[in-house]
Amino acid sequence: MSFSVLVFEEMRLPLELLSATLILLLPYAPRKSKFLSRVISCYIGMTLFSLIYFVIFGTDKGHPRFRLLILFWYLLIFLFAPLFASICFELTTSDALIIGTLAFPLQNIVYCFFHVWICQLVFPYIREHLYIYIPATAIICSELFYLAYRLFSPILKESEPPLQEDTKKSKVTNSVLYVIFVFFLIYYQAILNRGPAFMNHISWISGVLACVLILGFQYNFINALVYAGKTKNMEQMLKNNEHYYLLSKEHIAIINRKCHDLKHQLKVLR
Repeated sequence: MSFSVLVFEEMRLPLELLSATLILLLPYAPRKSKFLSRVISCYIGMTLFSLIYFVIFGTDKGHPRFRLLILFWYLLIFLFAPLFASICFELTTSDALIIGTLAFPLQNIVYCFFHVWICQLVFPYIREHLYIYIPATAIICSELFYLAYRLFSPILKESEPPLQEDTKKSKVTNSVLYVIFVFFLIYYQAILNRGPAFMNHISWISGVLACVLILGFQYNFINALVYAGKTKNMEQMLKNNEHYYLLSKEHIAIINRKCHDLKHQLKVLR
């Protein structure tokens, strides 16, 4: 594989990850000032950062000395999603981690479906021609991310930020879940890829299934948060209505007393 293809392989990961994060946040979170310049700066900065890979590891991805370090490297790359969310949108740290936990399985599904099955197994020559590989990557990513947008945008539009308040417990819980999901998925696929050739297929298929399960888990989690938020709002409305009812009742009692006093005064005057 040529060096230019290796460079694109490393650059496309943060590009796909940030695009997945962006497509999920646009229908949900309010944008920060100078939004477009923030997005462009993040895309450029994080893409250039990904090229540090070659400074650290070179071009030999199979070197046993770097195998574990590479896992931590990609874990670091996947932390770009919540970081990007926090830089460009007005949302809590907990919400940024929740959206990040949606973005990385979406990116991994794109990787398994297109970059592995299609570009490595079915049409391996595509990767040797960047003028085909780059637009094909853009088209496939756009299609899959659009499907994810259609799935998640209704529930995200229905919710009101924040999904979760930034308590110490929520930040720690979401951070731990994010790291566990990402590390498990990367490590799991890396371990299976060391076995016989047929294990590669099992690795990517089970990896996609794991991503679908994570997306389903997060969908239900967000749905539960939205429902809890609506329930809380309804309870607050009921409390307000009860307060207004008691206040109105008190005012009516005062008016009745005043009317009674007024009638008594009129009787005296007569």
